[in-house]
Amino acid sequence: MRWQHPTRGNIPPSNFIPYAENSTLIDQITYFALDQSLAQLAAWDKNGLKNIRMAVNISTRNLLNPNFFNTVMQLLETHGVNSERLELEVTESSFVEDMKNSIIELTKLSDANIMISIDDFGTGYSSLQYLVKMPVSIIKIDQSFIMALASEPDAKKIVKATIGLAHSLGIKVVAEGVETREVYDFLMQTECDLIQGYYVSRPALPSELEQKCTHSKRLLDPEQHLVK
Repeated sequence: MRWQHPTRGNIPPSNFIPYAENSTLIDQITYFALDQSLAQLAAWDKNGLKNIRMAVNISTRNLLNPNFFNTVMQLLETHGVNSERLELEVTESSFVEDMKNSIIELTKLSDANIMISIDDFGTGYSSLQYLVKMPVSIIKIDQSFIMALASEPDAKKIVKATIGLAHSLGIKVVAEGVETREVYDFLMQTECDLIQGYYVSRPALPSELEQKCTHSKRLLDPEQHLVK
């Protein structure tokens, strides 16, 4: 989500989303994000790029909207997308506002086979004590910890402990902000499940991502199961 302002240029979401969350605009923004994301997923299916899961950030404010669950289900039906292919991300710090209601709403979404993930894990103060109560499938370790791996020994201990805790609860782990081979190798050794960051790819347009994924498929040797 980006705001191309006519005079101020590119305004990042960290500058305007907090204001939107204090108004009903956040519901419209999230609806737009979900609608566009699921439409893109359906388009990729038609182009032969199947089995991709789409992750969309939502706000705790959305969970306070009594119609949010029905809106999500309606959009999935409109675009013909299976609910198992949608992942909804909520930041850890946002749970502070209404933990009880968040758990109830996230459980409804999880029961509909929608994957729930906690974004920016490690930056908040509440999720750890409620982690066992939440229907969470994935936690995403905040990039501030990942980017410190190369220079701070304590960061390695924190990341390793977080991965171990998550796995003991049956939760997968994504490392955010992976930019170097050194960090990638460490995460492989600690059995991190998934990574995201510039080491994998910089942000790309849908058409560019489609080309990359198609090219990656062609690189795979079906007989030897090796990447050439």
